[in-house]
Amino acid sequence: LLQEVQRGQVLARMDEERLRAEAAVVAAEVEAVRSELALDLEGRRQDLATERRRFANDVEGTRLEMLGIMAVLEPDRVTLADLHRDVESYQELPAQELVSVREYERVQAEHDALARRVQDHEQLLQAARSDLALAEARRDEFVLAHADEITSEGAAAAAALSARVTALQRRLEAVLLRCSDLALTAPFTGVITQI
Repeated sequence: LLQEVQRGQVLARMDEERLRAEAAVVAAEVEAVRSELALDLEGRRQDLATERRRFANDVEGTRLEMLGIMAVLEPDRVTLADLHRDVESYQELPAQELVSVREYERVQAEHDALARRVQDHEQLLQAARSDLALAEARRDEFVLAHADEITSEGAAAAAALSARVTALQRRLEAVLLRCSDLALTAPFTGVITQI
């Protein structure tokens, strides 16, 4: 009593432990919601990233298959062209008895076998090109389909989170307002004459 005070000076505080505890609970809930969202988004990203990698691996696997076929096919084409020249040059030689018929037939058989092999590899290469086009289309379709899904799911998740955070923020503001109401302040500058 009879103490001089300034306007707004805190004269007394009521027990605010309960409200501080409630504020701490709300703050913890906010952090829990943030963590929940982060885990949810990370899980969704990992799932989509795994699928995206699977589609990309399909494309790259098909490209590797094509490269493997081409690695065999190109040297066989060169060898086939050489054998084709040999067959053409050997055609007249057995009649002139410059080369045996057996040697000519061996070169012709080698040429024909390699020609079939080249034809088979060209068909495999064409099939691999078709497979590559399909794999690329599947990959692109997945990316397009899930880009929209991610956007809409992300927007829905963000809206739900925003609503939860807004509710928690209002609860926290209410708690903090009640905390400020616990302080008894001097309404004006003067001397305390009674409590």
